[in-house]
Amino acid sequence: CASCGARGGGKVGRAPGTLPATPFRKSPKHARVANLEEDPLPAPVAAAAAVAAAKVDQYIHRPTKKGKAIQVDEDINAEFLLEVAKKTEGFSGRQLAKLVLALQSAVFGSGTQKLTKGLADAVLSWRLQHPNA
Repeated sequence: CASCGARGGGKVGRAPGTLPATPFRKSPKHARVANLEEDPLPAPVAAAAAVAAAKVDQYIHRPTKKGKAIQVDEDINAEFLLEVAKKTEGFSGRQLAKLVLALQSAVFGSGTQKLTKGLADAVLSWRLQHPNA
């Protein structure tokens, strides 16, 4: 690479039982992320609030494919989502999406078809204790 002076190609001789040498310096430029789904990056609070709002719109405010709709308590608003984003700081976008899906599941499992702040707080509390569940 011209910027870091790494040279590629050729066979590298090494002693048996040792790791092969790498031609790259350890730098963020050469870092590879194999799969973002498996190794998610933490989301900053502002971005987390935006992701949470988008997922709430997708999974809570819109009816499901089967036509099931969720009534949303007035306390589940932008202020609540910002508070969720602060409490889940460091969560990946995938973890935030799973949190919102857990909210949807809790509503449908409760039989009430309404997302209350109490139910949302209970789901959030459980998710904070089990972020990868």
